[in-house]
Amino acid sequence: MADDGLSSAAWGGPLGCVVLKPDHKVTEDARKEFLRDKVKASWGIPDHFVFLEQLPKTSVGKFSQKELRELVASGKIRIPEN
Repeated sequence: MADDGLSSAAWGGPLGCVVLKPDHKVTEDARKEFLRDKVKASWGIPDHFVFLEQLPKTSVGKFSQKELRELVASGKIRIPEN
């Protein structure tokens, strides 16, 4: 396995990516609270959330983890520090 420096360990765990509907607002704490009732394993609840205008997708419409890593590496998506 290659180390690209952008594994979840680089930002402390799972990263939540949120796309809000127009005119909707939500905080990181509200997202965590919502997920506490839905996710049984506490380690599966992201420590950090980023709010995006749209999710990066592949040519077939799947979520693109590769492009997300590139956006983080380039600084276009900033992961909050603890």
